[in-house]
Amino acid sequence: MDRYLRGLLLLVLAGAIALPAGLIGAQTNAGQAQNPPQKKGAEQKQAEQTDQDYTEEEYNAMEAVRNEQDPAKKAALVMAFLEKYPKSTLKVYVINAYETMLFELSKAGDHQKLMQFSEQWLKLNPNDVKCQAYIFDAAVALGQHQKTVDFGEKVFAVQPSAKLALPIYQAYEKLGNKVKREEWALKLLQFPEYANDIQLRMQLVFDYAEKDLAKSAMYAEQALKALPNAQKPAEMQDGEWAKALTSVKKTCYDIVGKNFFTQNKFSEAIQTLAKANQVVGKNIVAEKYDEGFYYIGMSQWKQGNVEDAWLSLETAAQIKGKLETKAHKYAIDLYKSQRNDTEVGFDKVVKKALAILDAMIKGTA
Repeated sequence: MDRYLRGLLLLVLAGAIALPAGLIGAQTNAGQAQNPPQKKGAEQKQAEQTDQDYTEEEYNAMEAVRNEQDPAKKAALVMAFLEKYPKSTLKVYVINAYETMLFELSKAGDHQKLMQFSEQWLKLNPNDVKCQAYIFDAAVALGQHQKTVDFGEKVFAVQPSAKLALPIYQAYEKLGNKVKREEWALKLLQFPEYANDIQLRMQLVFDYAEKDLAKSAMYAEQALKALPNAQKPAEMQDGEWAKALTSVKKTCYDIVGKNFFTQNKFSEAIQTLAKANQVVGKNIVAEKYDEGFYYIGMSQWKQGNVEDAWLSLETAAQIKGKLETKAHKYAIDLYKSQRNDTEVGFDKVVKKALAILDAMIKGTA
C-alpha cells in the first residue's frame, strides 16, 4: 500500500490535488507560515491606541502557540485561543500554526498524532479537505479500513485520482464489502494508469462468474484485450509471469466460451473453448480441465454434429475431472442413439479420445 500512498499528502498540500476556491475559507496553506505582527512598544501602542486591533494578551497568547513545540500542548493552546478570541485579527496566525503542525506530523510520518490532531481540527472545520486527506493518509498507514473509505471518498469527491481510488478499493476488499469493492474497481479502470490492468478485471471476472456469466464474460474479454500491453510486476519472475498469463488466458477463454454457449452461439463457443484447450495444452490432464471439451461437445450436439459431439464429450470424460461421469453418460447416450441403442464399437471412440489427449500432452496436437 505504501508505494501508492507515499507522498500523497505532500502532493495534496503542494497543489497536485486542487482545492476549489473558497473551500478552505480564511485558512492559509499548511506549511506556509505567515509572519505575525510585531509586538508593539509602549510609545507605538500609545500613538496607535485608537487603531489597535488586538490586545497585548491576545498577542502573547498567539506567541505562546507559535513557540510551543509539543503537539498536544500546542493543540490545547490553539483551542483555548480560538475559544477565548473567536474574532481576533491574530486568529489567522494561530490557525496557520496548527496547520503547520499537521504538515510537520505528516512529513515526519507520525500517523498516530496526525490522526489525533487532524480529527480534533476537523471538528472545528468539517469541510477542510486537507484535514480529511491527513486522516485518510493516517488511516491507510494505520490499517484503519473504515476511516480509509470514509475520508478517502470525501477527498476523492473533490479531486478524483487513481492514487486515491486504489487504497479505497483495497480497504473495501479488507472490509469484505464486495459491492463497494466492485464500485471502486470500476472507478480505477476509468483511469489511464489501469488501461491494461489485468488483476482488477480478473477480480471482476471471478466476482460475476457464478451470478452473471454475461458480465463476467465482458470483463474477461477486456482482460484478453489488455494482455498484450500488460506489464510484468518488477518483483515477479519471468516464469511466474508466464504462468499467470496462461492462467488468465485459459480462464477468460473458458468464461467467454461458456457465455457463447448459453447464448446459443455454438460456433463461437467451439472456437473460443478450443483456444482455452490450446492454452492449457500439455497440462490439460494434470489440471483436469475438462470443461473445454465438454462444452465443445455440447455445442456440437446442439449443431447436430453428433459424431463430433460424442468424441469431444468422451475426451472430456477421459480427463477424469469433475465432469467425467456426466460427459461419459452423454457420449454413450449419443453414440447409442445412432447405433441401434448399442455400445458396440464405443471402445474405438475411447481410443480416439485418448489419442487426442496424448497428442496434446506431447505437444503434437
